[in-house]
Amino acid sequence: MDAGRNVGSLTARTMPLLDTYGEDIFRAAVAEVLAGTSHDHHGVAVACEKLRRKTDRPVPLDVPLGSHVNERDVIPHSLESYDVRHKRRP
Repeated sequence: MDAGRNVGSLTARTMPLLDTYGEDIFRAAVAEVLAGTSHDHHGVAVACEKLRRKTDRPVPLDVPLGSHVNERDVIPHSLESYDVRHKRRP
């Protein structure tokens, strides 16, 4: 408020981060930002992502797939077959 920022707008832009990252990460991120000199919602988003990576949690994005997608899981495999150096030519 001292910086002339619209608190309602900042709150509206920041609250989706609570839904995305969860209460624990959001609370820690807000505390981290408030402990510094920033009061920007982008700073909270960066702090949330930093804390998510630190705790090794999955990326909090829901990617909706249509019902026509049969195979939704990607099974990792060795990438060696893509390496040209390992392929033999006749």
